[in-house]
Amino acid sequence: TYNEPDQNRIYAGLGYQFTKALSVQGGAFYQLLIKSNGSKQENNVGFQVQVYYNIDLTRKE
Repeated sequence: TYNEPDQNRIYAGLGYQFTKALSVQGGAFYQLLIKSNGSKQENNVGFQVQVYYNIDLTRKE
């Protein structure tokens, strides 16, 4: 059997806030997976984009 840890990850990202309510973040990640037999591995690279919008639900009088 293979001992833990069976995966490693790294992520680097940047973000920008357009307004108090709207921001965008994005980045790239790398993931290394060791298969259960310990002799094979899988390398994954990916990109991620996130958009945040804060809806103001407060009551205005």
